[in-house]
Amino acid sequence: MLRRRGAVQPEAQRDRSKTFQIALVSSLVTALLSGGVALADTSLANRYPYDPACAWGRVADGKGMIVRCLSKREATEVLEAAKRAREAKEQPKQSGEKPPQKPEAKPTEKPEEKPQGKAGPVSLKFGELKVDEGSLPNAIKSLAKGRKKMEACVQEHGGLTHDPGELRVRFLVRERGIAEGVGVERRKGMSEKAGKCVAEVIDRRRVGHPSVPITGATLELSFARAPK
Repeated sequence: MLRRRGAVQPEAQRDRSKTFQIALVSSLVTALLSGGVALADTSLANRYPYDPACAWGRVADGKGMIVRCLSKREATEVLEAAKRAREAKEQPKQSGEKPPQKPEAKPTEKPEEKPQGKAGPVSLKFGELKVDEGSLPNAIKSLAKGRKKMEACVQEHGGLTHDPGELRVRFLVRERGIAEGVGVERRKGMSEKAGKCVAEVIDRRRVGHPSVPITGATLELSFARAPK
């Protein structure tokens, strides 16, 4: 059988096609490793469409010299990484993070009332005495002996911010007839120091023997500005 001159045999054509594909992959990998998507010089790519030394691409030094050839596995990993990076860039950025919430403002405590003007003299009035059990018939009379000291507590610790000022104290009384563990239960129109001072005056003071072995008591006190 005669062969026409210039005819390309099928085997030779397949070899050239395979060589061209390998060279194309090699060129793409080289371009990706150098940081670009297209070749720097299109004319050189057209002139040298294949890499006779490295079938799967090469690592070059930027001056046209081969550092080493890539393996098939390395070339595949480079192409896959480039594909993933391109797909990630094309997808709209979605963030699942919630915007930072503003810290909740803590409720500010109401500032304590300060006495207006110079503290003047005050007068004390004893209110109701409530006893949990039994009775304390002589309690008010006994506590009245400390009236001046209680009035001085309010005067020396800011006076009254509200007229009248009110104070409720709570204490315990045993068989010995002494007020024990006196504490402020309610305060109005005076400073905290004034209320604490009055409680200390009452504490350990004799209030008379209760009719039962032990009982609790609540005393209401009222302070008013004394007339000048």
